[in-house]
Amino acid sequence: MADWCTDVLSAAGHTIQQAYDLETQRDFVIRPKVDVLSSGRARKTETAMGETRLKRLEWILENGFQWKRHHFERMFHEKCVIALSKTMMGADWAVMGAEIAAERGWTHSSKFVAASAPRRFGKSVSAAKLVAALAEVLILLPEGLDFTVYPLAVFSTGRRASDALSAYVEGFLTERNMSSYFIKKNSEKIWLQRPDKKMTVQMSFLPSNPDK
Repeated sequence: MADWCTDVLSAAGHTIQQAYDLETQRDFVIRPKVDVLSSGRARKTETAMGETRLKRLEWILENGFQWKRHHFERMFHEKCVIALSKTMMGADWAVMGAEIAAERGWTHSSKFVAASAPRRFGKSVSAAKLVAALAEVLILLPEGLDFTVYPLAVFSTGRRASDALSAYVEGFLTERNMSSYFIKKNSEKIWLQRPDKKMTVQMSFLPSNPDK
């Protein structure tokens, strides 16, 4: 009886794992275009607006701030760029996504990123740089996107951490000469808007204590 139960549980586990693997492959694996990845065709020279946004985001994260990145930040930001790539590329992702992914060595794309690091390791600064860079790119390069308002919620473990994140983001945006786009600014909200209203980025900083 014990052997029979073991065989049943093993078979059930194998079936569940297969289903999970298929779901993961369907949802997260970047599907290559055969003519792009296997034909050896040279990379086309023109740059679409979606690719411009993506490259601009990468450039700001690497070069745009006086506080330079360390190894943890680069790894974290790289994963976040992958998660944001479809948003940055917009409609161009369907045409160029596989090519962009191949150039950067991406094999999987997920909108979820998790990172862990010790206290006082720069996690808030890393997140604030990403938020500020994302806001700048969306405000300055909105052409071709299918939305005009981008709500962005930043959750923290408490009020102090939330206020610190808001201050970091405001400081980084000011450093990037983006303060002229502020239409609302306090410890809880920083909203940026283009004069032509083609894009509004609404950042909200929310303390969410685990015990509540």
